[in-house]
Amino acid sequence: MSRLFAFLDRSLETKFVLASAVSVAAVIGLLTAVGLEFAERRLDDDLRQTARVTAIAIADDIQLRQAVFDPRVVGATLHDFLTAAPSLRSISVYREGPRGSVLVVGTSTASSGRDSLVDRALARGDALGEDRAGGINAAVAPIRRGNQVMGAVLVTVSLSPVSQMQRQGRLFAAGFAAVSVLGIAGLVQVLSRRLVHAPLRAVVDTVEQARAGDLSVRAPVAREDEIGQVALGLNEMLAELEGLHASMQGRIDAATRELQARNDQIVRSYDGMLALREALARSQALATVGQTLADVAHQIGTPLNLASAHVQLLRQEPLDPAADRRLRIVEEQLERVTASVRDLLDRARPTSPTRAIDVGTMLERLADGLAVRAREGGVRVSVDAPAALPTVMADQNRLEMALMNLMTNAIDAMPDGGELRVRASDVGGSVRIEIQDTGVGIPEAIHDRIFEPWVTTKPPGQGTGLGLGITRDVVTQAGGTIGFDSRPGHGTTFVLTLPGHRDETPA
Repeated sequence: MSRLFAFLDRSLETKFVLASAVSVAAVIGLLTAVGLEFAERRLDDDLRQTARVTAIAIADDIQLRQAVFDPRVVGATLHDFLTAAPSLRSISVYREGPRGSVLVVGTSTASSGRDSLVDRALARGDALGEDRAGGINAAVAPIRRGNQVMGAVLVTVSLSPVSQMQRQGRLFAAGFAAVSVLGIAGLVQVLSRRLVHAPLRAVVDTVEQARAGDLSVRAPVAREDEIGQVALGLNEMLAELEGLHASMQGRIDAATRELQARNDQIVRSYDGMLALREALARSQALATVGQTLADVAHQIGTPLNLASAHVQLLRQEPLDPAADRRLRIVEEQLERVTASVRDLLDRARPTSPTRAIDVGTMLERLADGLAVRAREGGVRVSVDAPAALPTVMADQNRLEMALMNLMTNAIDAMPDGGELRVRASDVGGSVRIEIQDTGVGIPEAIHDRIFEPWVTTKPPGQGTGLGLGITRDVVTQAGGTIGFDSRPGHGTTFVLTLPGHRDETPA
């Protein structure tokens, strides 16, 4: 049963044919029922009218005879009427006796004795009728001679033809309805399949192909009726979808290429950042070595200078040649040690050529390289750098490392997330760079020593305290200045000012 309902739900043709057949069956059944009801009532009325008219006619015929109740004559009359009206069941003639009606002659052996309906008709002098058991209708007409009621004629008719008509009519109606339903259902199916379902099937097949991805398919338009209009609308919609799909595919391809290029740029920026971080680590290591050598040179230089001064004083005094030769040897060795220390300091001090640098491009590249680290820490990074900024003359690698150190410190200062704003502007021909964070800030106790070596706010093992010193040296070597503004709990802003140059090609 469930499969049948599922089939009916899916088949529009079957539902349409069934609906048409049921509608036709209902109409035929209603019309047949109304017709049968009318025919049955008409037949019932005709039978009752036949009994009544026959009774009156016989009564009139008997009234006109001289021998009113002659059994032989009356019997012949009754026989003639029965022959003329086969639907009559029986005819009886009664005369009025001293104790009521008395049967004179009858066509049925069942007629005998008095009859209550005849008695009432004799008493009232009018024609009467009634229904009796077994589907019998009886009609009585009085027999008069002048104003005197002498007797009555009783005619009975069977109403069984009405019941028989009901049975036969229902059988006929059922057969006719069945044949009509089958014929009309077949005709409806043929016409609907050709005029409705075949075009609809073509539209459905077109929709299925379009849903499968073939937007170039079109529905056939056979006629200009409603289904044809639907097919035309579907074709127009498919044409628009095909155009939209082509446009979207083109945009997707362009966006994919742009995304791939952006991804390649990010990879290059990330690789560059890794190189910069390695270079920064090497620079910090070299700075550590340089600072250590400077401390060593300071510690060694003072005793060497004192020793050299005393040797020179001793050589000014009168000495024998052997002592003077030994002092000269000591002086030469002291000078050699001093030269070696200076040579080590020169080797530890990094040097590289300067070039014109586009600060805006450099800041964008650094922000891209730090995007992953910032996103992991919940930090939003924004860069605001006008395109018409002057270039700056500096060591590109060292300046990148200095700016990356400041931006990395800013991200580290926001362990719970925040916002890093990097702005560059043209101030009187110089480039002003602001690196602002919303982090924890720098304690006021180390504001005066923040650029000194080994000073850091990071936990042990996470910072050397040399980065800001290196940054200051890079900015100073480029001819610029660096400063900061910080309040604990409200973030820090580092401000770098570098001299601008507009006659150089930016790197």
